[in-house]
Amino acid sequence: MKKLLLPLIFMTLAITLPGQSDTEAIASAVDKLHQAIIDGDSDKLHAITTKELTYGHSSGSIENRQEFIEALTSGKSDFAKIEMSDEVIMLKGNTAWVRFIMDADVISDGNTTPITLKILYIWVQDGGEWKLLARQAVR
Repeated sequence: MKKLLLPLIFMTLAITLPGQSDTEAIASAVDKLHQAIIDGDSDKLHAITTKELTYGHSSGSIENRQEFIEALTSGKSDFAKIEMSDEVIMLKGNTAWVRFIMDADVISDGNTTPITLKILYIWVQDGGEWKLLARQAVR
């Protein structure tokens, strides 16, 4: 009985540890997303977002995936810096949500404007990778 108990404990630990790596994978995906936004990298933005992306701005406007990527690659929306604070990552199955405060520098007509927004990201696992499904910002 004791010989069976020890392997069962290790198997239970092995089953619960992937949740920790999922959290790390989501944090990494958020970092990759932010770098792709700053770089305006179309390929990376396509790779890290779902086809069904809905991207809500604090102004109330909403973009789909194509509009979101076009705004970043055309320079219409240009981020010089994105910093996060008060980040919270929560998981439920193949879905995760990330809340944080974003401090960013946005460049428009050659002028840099600092902005602070509260952000909610919704992530889903797609093909074994975490991809952004939705984003909403509020002031």
